[in-house]
Amino acid sequence: MRQRRGPIETVSEPAGKPAEMPPDVISWRAHPFVQEPWAKGVGLVILILGFAIALTLTFASLLWGFFAITLLVGSTSRYLFPTVYQINSRSFSEVHLGRRREAEWSRVRRVVDHGDGIFLGVFPTPSRLDTFQGWFLRYPPDPPTRMRISRAVRDKTTENR
Repeated sequence: MRQRRGPIETVSEPAGKPAEMPPDVISWRAHPFVQEPWAKGVGLVILILGFAIALTLTFASLLWGFFAITLLVGSTSRYLFPTVYQINSRSFSEVHLGRRREAEWSRVRRVVDHGDGIFLGVFPTPSRLDTFQGWFLRYPPDPPTRMRISRAVRDKTTENR
């Protein structure tokens, strides 16, 4: 049976048919555009549109405006669009804009807890490659869920060391 508590979903027992996920799965959705103060999101949208309009007027071509919007929305997509995270006993995954990234806990060598999420790194010490080789799991807004996710991640990473 699936239990829904805020932005977190727990699967504990199958409802009629076999569950697709094991019982120890924690799944949540993070959407910073919606979760953070509205002025921040509106400011970002105004900035993107303003830059696109400025390029369109400067170069007298809608193509440049479209290019600017595409580039800026693509680079800020983690903020503008939701990401679904999932943790289980074997691995963790994230789905963003239809793209799924998954890795096993055995790859994680370092865990850094930030205020808005938890970073999982493949290197035992900080590296310039962390941006490309690591994962940042953004927390949902409610504190009890944050604590549960942080505890689960720390348990999984210490089990696999």
